[in-house]
Amino acid sequence: MHEPPRSLSLSEWPEADCRAWQEACRPGLRLKRGGLASHLGAISREDYEHRYGAFLGFLRRANRFRADAAAAGQVTSVNIDAYLADLKSRVSSVTAYNCISKLRRVACLIAPGADFGWLS
Repeated sequence: MHEPPRSLSLSEWPEADCRAWQEACRPGLRLKRGGLASHLGAISREDYEHRYGAFLGFLRRANRFRADAAAAGQVTSVNIDAYLADLKSRVSSVTAYNCISKLRRVACLIAPGADFGWLS
C-alpha cells in the first residue's frame, strides 16, 4: 500500500453505507422518532463518520473495497483483522481500540439487524 492512510468522506462511501448512515442520523420530528444515531451530538456523529471512513479508506488502499457492498457488509472478521494489523503498525493500542470500537458502533447503527458482538 503506497497511498497514505485517509478517511473516506461520506460521498465516497458505498451507496448502501451512505444511505444507512444518513438514515441513522435523521433527526426526529415532533411525534416521529429520528434515526438510531439522532441522539448523538454533531461532534460525535462526525467522529463516528470519520472513523468508519478511515476503515473504508484502508479497504480502498488494500484493494478490498466493494462499492456494491450492503450496509456494513465489509465489516467482516477478515477485513477487521487486516485493518487491525495496519492500525497496530501505525498507532498506539488505545487508538486502535478506539478505532475498532467506533467502527463497531457505526456498523450497529447502519445495520441494526446484524450481529457485531464478535467485535467487542
